[in-house]
Amino acid sequence: MPKEPVFYILEGPDKAGKSTFAMKLIEGHKRARISHTGPPKKGDLFRAYLKASQKAAKEYLKGRTIVLDRHYLGEQVYGPIFRGGSRLSMWDQRRLELFLNTYGARQLHVSEVWQVMEKRYKTQKPPDKLLRKFPVKKALGVLWDIRAKYVEIFKTSGIQSMDARSTMPQELVDGHSWVDRWPKVRDYFKHIKGGGIGTLTPQFLIVGDVRNKRTSKGLPYPFFTDSGSSRWLGEVLEDAYAPWALIHITNSRKDDGRFFTKKELAFLCPGAIICLGENATKRVRRCLPEDKKYPEIYSLPHPQYWKRFQSANRNGYIRMLRQIFHGGSLDHL
Repeated sequence: MPKEPVFYILEGPDKAGKSTFAMKLIEGHKRARISHTGPPKKGDLFRAYLKASQKAAKEYLKGRTIVLDRHYLGEQVYGPIFRGGSRLSMWDQRRLELFLNTYGARQLHVSEVWQVMEKRYKTQKPPDKLLRKFPVKKALGVLWDIRAKYVEIFKTSGIQSMDARSTMPQELVDGHSWVDRWPKVRDYFKHIKGGGIGTLTPQFLIVGDVRNKRTSKGLPYPFFTDSGSSRWLGEVLEDAYAPWALIHITNSRKDDGRFFTKKELAFLCPGAIICLGENATKRVRRCLPEDKKYPEIYSLPHPQYWKRFQSANRNGYIRMLRQIFHGGSLDHL
């Protein structure tokens, strides 16, 4: 029986063994692609990574296993070290994270002991770009900083780390949490067509009104631009310590005129629903099942309204979100 497709993103320093690890990941998959997207020297870095993500997601939906050998998180490491700072804002990173979570992409930190990485650097032919640019001692110092930064990022993010030297654990490839992602993603895009972003097994479902096509800058996703109420919502969610891996964001009215449906609600099956604005609240209430227990529902003012008329009370909106995400009480519908 052929293996179902999976979507991996490998992060880690040079000479950690990511390429070798990627080959282990695709064993047994007849249709697979390993890809590396480096940051462009000029232009919009967010758009470049989004384009690469969209291309990978399109292939994944066709049944191909995808392995991205380093992606946007690498900018948090290499940007400050080589370019004086990251060219991706926190909201840029969150938008890419939400998009990739929609497709069940799984990030892995590939690690290696320092002595092995040091030996690989010194013996590589032709010499690595760091060794061509710096003396050996300085080049190894930079590599050490890169490795330490990756460890710091993934230690705080909770992303799984894997030893590149070990054989591929069977449960990592065929485990329950991996195998179930492909059917869920396939069914969402084939049957539900909800147009949302974020995990398809959310604890928190955020429902807005309708996407403003005039200001969305060609990005066909809800609350996805880098300006206006979209960015404002992203920033207050960040300040409210939002559990991004547990969030799905959609609109109550889709781009094609369809409305949020009972079928979409049953498919996502969230633990709680956050309605942004009166229109979203009314449309969600119509979808609630009459004979079944439905999730907790919270009604908040639309970000555009709060940003315009309550701009001095930004912390008030943050407090409401923190209560929802991390405990507390609000008036339910």
